[in-house]
Amino acid sequence: MTALPTRRDLLRLGLAAAGALALPGHALAADDWAEGFARGLRDKPWLLGYRNVAEDRLETARLAVEGRMPAGLAGRLTRNGPARHEVGGVRYHHWFDGDGMLQQFRFADGTVSHRGRFVATEKHRAETAAGRMLVPAFGTAVPGAAGLAGPDAMNAANISALEHGGRLLALWEGGSAIEVDPETLETAGPVRWSPETAGLPFSAHPRVETDGTLWNIGVAAYAGMVVIYRIGADGRLLMVVPHRVGGIGMVHDFVTTARHLVIPLPPLAVDPARMRGGTFLDAHVWHPERPTRLMVVAKDEPGTARFAELPAGWIFHYGNAWEDAGGVIRFDACWYDDPSLVLGGMSAVMRGGEPAGTQSVGAFVRLDTRTMAATLEREETVAEFPRVDPRAASQRNRWLFTLSRGRGRDLSVVRRRDLETGAVDAYDYGPHAVAEEHVPVPRPGSTREGEGWLVGTWLDWKAGVTRLSVFEAGDLAGGPLATASLPYALPLGFHGNFRAA
Repeated sequence: MTALPTRRDLLRLGLAAAGALALPGHALAADDWAEGFARGLRDKPWLLGYRNVAEDRLETARLAVEGRMPAGLAGRLTRNGPARHEVGGVRYHHWFDGDGMLQQFRFADGTVSHRGRFVATEKHRAETAAGRMLVPAFGTAVPGAAGLAGPDAMNAANISALEHGGRLLALWEGGSAIEVDPETLETAGPVRWSPETAGLPFSAHPRVETDGTLWNIGVAAYAGMVVIYRIGADGRLLMVVPHRVGGIGMVHDFVTTARHLVIPLPPLAVDPARMRGGTFLDAHVWHPERPTRLMVVAKDEPGTARFAELPAGWIFHYGNAWEDAGGVIRFDACWYDDPSLVLGGMSAVMRGGEPAGTQSVGAFVRLDTRTMAATLEREETVAEFPRVDPRAASQRNRWLFTLSRGRGRDLSVVRRRDLETGAVDAYDYGPHAVAEEHVPVPRPGSTREGEGWLVGTWLDWKAGVTRLSVFEAGDLAGGPLATASLPYALPLGFHGNFRAA
């Protein structure tokens, strides 16, 4: 069980965040990392995806298209990711640190357009005006950084984008969602769900159910707390419940079923003693001797949590969860044996090196809510960025889409697994490609899971451009129905969502 704080604790949590994040910086080598990356890019053309974007905006009115875009595909795919990796000649030390840039692709009448805009956060505006870094980031300390008024002072808004309740949200995970105009991509500012929740962590992986209800978490590792949000389809806050859970660190994602939330808490915990003199990343300590805790919260009893255990492991992402009549929950995960990729590998690429670290494999969890016993079954296949048809959200799904390794060094394969038969349908873009998250898009008028398309971007580093491909969701092996190409390369991003016209 967990002790349930009061709403007054939420206000205190916001104040605690300001103190915890006021980290003194240490000296950055102004030319070390930037020059190291420039040297690496000459020998490793795949590093193109981590190059700095100097322009404030990108725009192409009509992309060149090979093949034929499906007639029913209409709407916009909005993606997010770090794009300003250097400020004032100084390069960030971690991939997660760069300022977020929204990339929006619009589909209409068989054509595709592109528009890119930086999210004008408080951080982005201040550092643009100053011409230098001013505040610490997840994995980069900044010399002379002033104390922070709260997490939103370092909010990079760089992980995901979601249209919900009439708003486009640019999502980070350490602070507020940032509202952006979905038509112009101009930034409106931080979303304040309520006075008590202003500036509190709001995850970049909300779970939107088929009726439009949005569930989300916020993880305040510095206070050992998880905040649960429930937001209506109209974008109005319906519930916020904080839980004290003890020693935790970065928690990136969670899952929901019709009756429960499951929030896995890996044994990667913040050590308060290490919060001074380094970065938030530096404060994380891996505890392989401890279990991964599964925090289970019933939707009709949101103030109470129970816990199950799995072996020590690190997880970025989950695709979906569902629950049978007997109370057994099943969900998928992209399972790492340890967090070495985030702790070190994602820093190496920022200096032009190789992203060394443990790779994730597909995994499936069975959790019995009656006995709180949990088991883990692993695949041997590399798997990341899982997605499911939105019509199957929090319900039993048959199809799971992921990215995997192919003939090259990077994630270049789009893959669909049949969870009933185990059959796999896949397509490999080739050794010169880095695939990004691909999103299932339902065909208008269809009702069955899997009827529609799979839409996603990929970096063709050999050609030096980003491309967008559309597949028939039920036939990936048949190759793309159409591929649209930009005249430039976009930085590699994280997550996005499709909004039908």
